[in-house]
Amino acid sequence: AQGGELSGAPFDGMGIKKIVFQDCKVAGSMEGLFMGLGVEEIDLSGADTSMVTSMMSMFKGCSSLIVLELSGLDTSGVKNMMSMFEGCSSLTGLELGNFDTSSVADMRYMFFGCSSLTGLELGNFDTGIVTDMGYMFSSCHSLSKLYTPYNVRVSVELPAVSNAVWHLPDGTEVTELPQNLSTSVLLIRTPVITTTTEALNMPDVIRVKYVPYSYTVRTD
Repeated sequence: AQGGELSGAPFDGMGIKKIVFQDCKVAGSMEGLFMGLGVEEIDLSGADTSMVTSMMSMFKGCSSLIVLELSGLDTSGVKNMMSMFEGCSSLTGLELGNFDTSSVADMRYMFFGCSSLTGLELGNFDTGIVTDMGYMFSSCHSLSKLYTPYNVRVSVELPAVSNAVWHLPDGTEVTELPQNLSTSVLLIRTPVITTTTEALNMPDVIRVKYVPYSYTVRTD
């Protein structure tokens, strides 16, 4: 897309694999703009989005998307990011350091089903006026490192994975994003290892709790 104004969903059914915006101004809403496309790469670095108010479902269902360039994207006027990346199951990473979320009120399902994401850096996300962040990280089964948003005011569950726990750097276990913090914190998901040993004649399970950068095993 090059020049002029862009709105609606002009790419549906075109069967293209790569979309690049060059000197393109997007006005009003980008809701569902790329929803369900089989595209593999999208570059929005050349898009002027300063007048956009909604990015709801923008990339929803883009299960083949593996490269997403969002540097320079202006989100200062965006109020709705619900389901923005929902179902982007092939993305392994997202660079969102330039996002201004100070006007956003809805982040429900934002990363729902992003099952290949291994880490997210959301330390620049101000969620002070967000009223709903339900299921924001649900089904993010590969996520193991998260720099949290700050000014979180609502309950946000972390993705649950069998035999693994989320914890703060000091080892404190958590199941939700910490609330009412003025800065971001790092959350790490680590496995809980269980084993048994007949050699020590111990019928009970030995639990090995991970503490960052070390393991402690008690057998006495």
